[in-house]
Amino acid sequence: LLGPLFHSILSFYYEKKDKAKVNEWLDQAVGAIKDLQPQWFNFSMVLALAEMDGRGAQQTFKTMKRLGVARDPSVYRIAAQAQGLAIEGDQNFLQSMREDGYEPSTETYACLLGAMVKRARRGGFVACDTKERVMRLWRDIEANKVDVDDKCRRYALEVLGKGRASKAESKLAESIFAGVTDLSVKAHYHLSKGDTQEAARVVREMIQKGEKPSETLTNHLLSTVQKRNPKAAATIFFSLDAPSNRDFMVLARPLAAAGDYRRIHALKHHVFGTTFENMDMRSLDTYLLGLAKTTQHINVVQLKRVVMDIEELLESKGVVPGAKNLVREEQQILKSMKKIRKDYLKEWESRETKDPIEAQQASRKDENY
Repeated sequence: LLGPLFHSILSFYYEKKDKAKVNEWLDQAVGAIKDLQPQWFNFSMVLALAEMDGRGAQQTFKTMKRLGVARDPSVYRIAAQAQGLAIEGDQNFLQSMREDGYEPSTETYACLLGAMVKRARRGGFVACDTKERVMRLWRDIEANKVDVDDKCRRYALEVLGKGRASKAESKLAESIFAGVTDLSVKAHYHLSKGDTQEAARVVREMIQKGEKPSETLTNHLLSTVQKRNPKAAATIFFSLDAPSNRDFMVLARPLAAAGDYRRIHALKHHVFGTTFENMDMRSLDTYLLGLAKTTQHINVVQLKRVVMDIEELLESKGVVPGAKNLVREEQQILKSMKKIRKDYLKEWESRETKDPIEAQQASRKDENY
């Protein structure tokens, strides 16, 4: 009876993503019964990995081995991600897997390499020992004639392409790259090397062939190009059929800080058209920040329409003054709306009332702002 009870409790806390409670009840199960289920240990490892706690996940895996709990491919798939977040021990992990009767597969190497990439991305750099690990893993792949896919190649290339590369690293990277067929993997590799022109060329090739670049790829490309050449980033942005909220943010955020509302509006129109419904809170916050900080003259009639449309949208989402539990972006949106009404809208309405002829001329001049 205890087995089903522990399973229900552990499943409950796993669904709640409560790692501490899962570990607490897993310890209780270990001390109370012998028939321990692999899935219970998976719960603990998955929640640890969600927090990038590779050491915690590894400790759970070691406990499984010590207790003799069965380890199937699903366990090793999760454990491979934990191992990828570690500092060393890849060969011991692979050997342990083989001793349990499971030959490391393409998925195993993808989990190992993918976790290394996550660790490197989080740290902002790739250490020499991480590149050495990738090289050793790739030698293992070749020695065992594993038919790796482009996902494995992409992860390996992302690590090897970062920073200065030794002759051996460059040679291996070129060898791996030669086997790549996926254009998005090629683009990511060029970006990891800092070759934005070649990456942009590959993305254009994808678009011409009817392939839609992933949001991760377009955001990575735009973020990298934006730092060096904002005009080139804008050209790439407008060549995309359906940029995302994140793509919009990359280009719009620096424009908002500078108060360049007209260019922000052009970006917004390309992504979202004339409405605001598909803008997430961060995009809307950026749009309003640019509007609140601008010194550019804007047609007052169109400005009023924009303000009313946004207020209607915010009200439908419950983002109104005095509402409880508003997140930071929502609070900033309300702050920007207040500033727009106070510092701009009333001022332009007053100017229009005092000098209707001048206001009419300004309206014609800026009707397509």
